[in-house]
Amino acid sequence: MFVRLTVSELHEESGQPLGIFHAIRYLRDGGKLTAEQEEVANEIFNWAFDHLEAPGDDLLKANPGAVSWFRLSATGHIAEAERFIPILMAHGYQVATVKRTDPGRIIYSDSAQVLALP
Repeated sequence: MFVRLTVSELHEESGQPLGIFHAIRYLRDGGKLTAEQEEVANEIFNWAFDHLEAPGDDLLKANPGAVSWFRLSATGHIAEAERFIPILMAHGYQVATVKRTDPGRIIYSDSAQVLALP
């Protein structure tokens, strides 16, 4: 089973709902977060950088429509990502938790996540 946290906005390349990491990054990079929200967001991004493997840049560039899913067993990773939810809600986003047994064609996999083409 796989879990994806999304907002209703669509990701340009995949046409799928935008994942919360991207949604927060767009708010942060657009200067829309308060100082406190940016501090929390950066803490979460730093945690993810230290605790979440990442597919290589070449794989990401070759598959711009791919989306990330957490493994259901990655409870710590999911809990950390869920810390973004209050920030997103404060900016008018509704967050959905999507669970699937088949996330699509998996092109990258590690112990906490997969990257799949819908």
